[in-house]
Amino acid sequence: TGPVDLPQGYNDLVYYAVDSHGRREADRIVTLLADYEKPVLTYELIGTQYDNYWFHSPVTITSEAWDNLTGILYHKIRFAPGVYHHFTDGPRDFTEQEQVDIELVAFDYARNGLWLDVQFGIDLEDPTITMTAYTQPGYGYTLVVLEARDSFSGVDIIEYQVDGGDIMLYTEPVIITGEGDHTIACRVTDVSGRTSGWTVESVTVPEDIQSYIGGDLSI
Repeated sequence: TGPVDLPQGYNDLVYYAVDSHGRREADRIVTLLADYEKPVLTYELIGTQYDNYWFHSPVTITSEAWDNLTGILYHKIRFAPGVYHHFTDGPRDFTEQEQVDIELVAFDYARNGLWLDVQFGIDLEDPTITMTAYTQPGYGYTLVVLEARDSFSGVDIIEYQVDGGDIMLYTEPVIITGEGDHTIACRVTDVSGRTSGWTVESVTVPEDIQSYIGGDLSI
């Protein structure tokens, strides 16, 4: 009386015809395979991972695709728009600093398809930080300027510590007071989570002559 919806899997369909006089032909049997489900597609990123996006090492991507009914027709990876390669060639390695945007795709023989977007970044170099101290004789302070650089992901935060005190976030030059020697530690962390490690230097705050003469020594 109309189309027949078949359940997922193999189906033995029995059919026959009856003419206007009631004569019925012998049963006919046909096996039909119905596959409506997408294949299973998985992947793994192998490397030193900092968070959900950044890696601090080269990355190897592995991927598997399977379908328990009709089987996998093809399993591919896309590196650039419209350019696909068969993943059956094996794992793929990413060894350079870059931000990766790839696509995995798998189709079964019933033409059910599944796509997965995979994005990650690789940062292989630590950021660097320099410290410069500016002192003018006669003034009782030293101005410390921190400058950070990063070659790829960019500078995230700069931190410093004075004489073993609290670790502070650097947002502007630091004024160190108190005549004598002081220990300044600093470090930078980039967006990928790589850090320069602590740099420790000593700065000397000169005697504050103004406090003795009650005047301004600036010219």
